Amino acid sequence: VTCFWTAAWSTWLIGSMSAHVPERLLELGVTLSHVVLSMVFLGAAVGKLTPGYWNGDVLHGIYFESRNFWFFNLARSMLGEGELVPFARWYSRGVLGMELLCSLIWLMPQRVGSLVALATLIGITVFSNPYLISVVGCLMGLSLVGILVPPPSGADSVRV
Repeated sequence: VTCFWTAAWSTWLIGSMSAHVPERLLELGVTLSHVVLSMVFLGAAVGKLTPGYWNGDVLHGIYFESRNFWFFNLARSMLGEGELVPFARWYSRGVLGMELLCSLIWLMPQRVGSLVALATLIGITVFSNPYLISVVGCLMGLSLVGILVPPPSGADSVRV
């Protein structure tokens, strides 16, 4: 899904190159990249709006019980089972909260929205699973659009 929407954005950009003034195309490109990022994060959050994610059972079972990854190994070594379940609950709620926040990227100032998205995507890879880079890598590229493209004259104002 993430590759599809990134490819759709890239196809739009290529197809629009002759139809727009370069500065306007870049401004539209940033806006559309933020809409795509927001939509993907909203889809991820809506998929997690279940009792199993809210109470942490899903992520506890997937990650905290036995996943051999530095963050979960550290959590297991520092917390007993009685503390690990509540930690997994708050971790799960934090993931859901970040995804809901990131669904609002399209409303944020250009660089702020891009930095929030990029930091969240890096965090997903660093704190959940390095193999997720295959999923979030293309979204990181879309995040970079808002960082690398100069803000429009109007000094990085909020888009509505």
